Amino acid sequence: MKLNPKKCVFGVKSGKFLGFLVSERGIDANPEKIEAILNLPQPKSVKDIQKLTGRMAALTRFISKSGDKVTPFFNTLKQNGKFKWGEEESKAFEVVKDHLKRLPTIARPEEGDRLQLYISASPKTVAAVLIVETEKVQQPVYFVSHILNGAEQRYPLIEKLAYAVLIAARKLRPYFDAHTIEVLTNYPLEKAVHKMDTSGRLLKWAIELSEYDLEFKPRTTIKAQALSDFIVEASYEDERLEPGTWEVFVDGSSAQTGSGAGIVMKSPEGDLFEYAIKFEFPASNNEAEYEAAIAGIQLSQSADAKRVTLIIDSQSVVNQFSGEYETKEPTMRKYLEKLKQAAAQLEKFEIKLVPRADNSMADTLAKLASSKAVDLKRSVMIEVLKRRSTEGKGKEIMVIADGKEWYDDMWAYKATAILPENPEEAKKIKKDGPWYIIYMGRLYKRSFSLPLLRCLSAYESEKLIEEIHEGSCGNHVGGKTLSLLCQRQGYYWPTMLEDAQKYVKKCEKCQLFSLVIKMPANDLTPILNPIPFAQWEMDIIGPFTTASGGRKFLIVAVDYFTKWIEAEPVATITANQVRKFIWKNIITRFGLPTAIVFDHGTQFHCAPIQAFLGMYMVKFAYASVCHPQSNGQAEAANKQILNALKKKLDEYKGKWADIVPEVLWGNRTTIKEATGESPFKLCFGSEAVIPAEVALPTFRIQHYVEENNDILLRHQLDFLPEIRLKASIRSAAYKNRMSRAYNKRVRHRPLEVGDLVLRGTAATCKAHTDGKLTANWEGPYQIWEEIVPGAYRLMQMDGTTLKNSWNADTLRKFYV
Repeated sequence: MKLNPKKCVFGVKSGKFLGFLVSERGIDANPEKIEAILNLPQPKSVKDIQKLTGRMAALTRFISKSGDKVTPFFNTLKQNGKFKWGEEESKAFEVVKDHLKRLPTIARPEEGDRLQLYISASPKTVAAVLIVETEKVQQPVYFVSHILNGAEQRYPLIEKLAYAVLIAARKLRPYFDAHTIEVLTNYPLEKAVHKMDTSGRLLKWAIELSEYDLEFKPRTTIKAQALSDFIVEASYEDERLEPGTWEVFVDGSSAQTGSGAGIVMKSPEGDLFEYAIKFEFPASNNEAEYEAAIAGIQLSQSADAKRVTLIIDSQSVVNQFSGEYETKEPTMRKYLEKLKQAAAQLEKFEIKLVPRADNSMADTLAKLASSKAVDLKRSVMIEVLKRRSTEGKGKEIMVIADGKEWYDDMWAYKATAILPENPEEAKKIKKDGPWYIIYMGRLYKRSFSLPLLRCLSAYESEKLIEEIHEGSCGNHVGGKTLSLLCQRQGYYWPTMLEDAQKYVKKCEKCQLFSLVIKMPANDLTPILNPIPFAQWEMDIIGPFTTASGGRKFLIVAVDYFTKWIEAEPVATITANQVRKFIWKNIITRFGLPTAIVFDHGTQFHCAPIQAFLGMYMVKFAYASVCHPQSNGQAEAANKQILNALKKKLDEYKGKWADIVPEVLWGNRTTIKEATGESPFKLCFGSEAVIPAEVALPTFRIQHYVEENNDILLRHQLDFLPEIRLKASIRSAAYKNRMSRAYNKRVRHRPLEVGDLVLRGTAATCKAHTDGKLTANWEGPYQIWEEIVPGAYRLMQMDGTTLKNSWNADTLRKFYV
């Protein structure tokens, strides 16, 4: 590796860097590159012109209005390979050489310097120069130039100047990001991009420029010789800058239902703007006509109109304004004076009298505003005038809250150009400024979907959401739809979507009628009990078709471990019948259990049953309401018994009670997937002999020896603990697989003690008694105890507790 000794010296005061000469004075062009162009002879071929433009490209930073200087050369290159060199090209070549002999020194701005931008436009090019002023001396930082294409050359002059600023911002982004830029221009650039009817290009450029800290100021005297090319901002006059005439059609209407005005504004470009103004004060026909005329002029001024032709069908207003009619009434004199004051603020004003038939659009809007019902199928801006325009500043434009509103800083900036003291806030306000406009005394925001959106305060937005969501035309829509409705109606505030979603979330009606949640709220908790007949579950099936003895119900009990089912048909389901069943079918056959889990039937949830079990020290528990998973063994047994009964009975439904023993026998001798064994074998150690083995003898029937049977049964009983152990392990694995599958569907909805909740009406049978219009939820209730994770006890808002437990699947959180 070879090192250049000249570039390995530290602390030098000047040197060559990236093709430029850098010194304490600033940055100069490389003399070698300048000499390379000065020594060029006049081009004699297309290749010579390409060599010239290529060498000039390296020096464009130093060349003022380089686009104008090289345009003749590029025109020659566009001749489809034909070389053409004439007097114009020769003159341009000499101008370039002369300019290269006096290239300026480029300054390097320091951090915190305010930079200035001069812009210039010609028919075919736009240019800009970024300068820094140090000790009242202007020094250029960068020259920028751009040759306009065919479409860009047809831009109006005001758009070309704005485009020059945009080109400079794109090319000099590091400078624009780091410094405040003062755009010095005598043209109304800032005002042009904020006009109500501004073109799409200007609006797009204004949004792109809004990220920079730009300030538009009038031009000052150019003090540097190097900037002499920018003394003239525009080298030609654009006739399109002459303001056109706006036509404003107005009409007033007074009726018994109210009074109002209709206004139709037609811009010089032919765009129509329709307004309807409703008066909240009584007004005669003449007063309504004057109010319409005054409002029409004020609206046109808000649209930056300078020349207005007011078209009205009121002979009284026209003749009084012209002086042909004498104004005698004091009220009319006030209106006439107000109208003349408004017209005097325009450069040119003319008032025309037309027949009512030629003013039909404004007449229709006036009648609309004066009626009680306001229903339009097209977009019309409707305003409300609360006081007469002759009563001074009586028209309310916004609801003023006690605290600071979100739009206060933006309002101050747009109305008085006052920025917040905080630099970050000021930068944000200037960045967002092009999106806002003050119109008719109100702050509006531009949008992509609608022309202007009225900015609302916190109080106004709250009332608007309430009216749209649950007013006479509200349908309790979702949060996103509600925010879209507010926007489509022409309103805006920064937190529209968030506020709408919060409001819908807390809306009582929306919560009561919200969809039933199908997803489980808690993981499945399997119950493992490896001891036979230690824990039972009980339930009741019915009513069935009445069988012999008036039996209509079936009491069912199932053991947790062996899946052994006990069932008995009964005529009534009283606490006494339940007590007899427990004594006969559980205690006297299988011994005292550890615990019994009941459903929430009144025959289970009563003092006699609790006292009976307490006497034998048997624990009892109750499943959560409308939550089958907490009483799953009994529910599964019920399903198996019902399916078997349906298939066995056919058309003899009344014999169901006689077939119950057969169903139980078949269930007890069937191998269960959870344990891998039949309930009979887990109880007695061997499989039962079924009728099929008698008709078709199996191996054990054919080799049956009565003398050895007792010994073999005792041996099987010795192996029974091992069989039960394997069954318990298999049962635990089966329940774990079932839990994993169930838990995939779980969507946790955490609830805590003290939370307000709603309870599903399906759990209280209200959906069946009150019909289809019943709410899906009822409440609110408060959680006062958590029994186990996912199971809660509730109390009403007056402090009355509910006796049953409720699972999280039947509850949803209530928001207030």
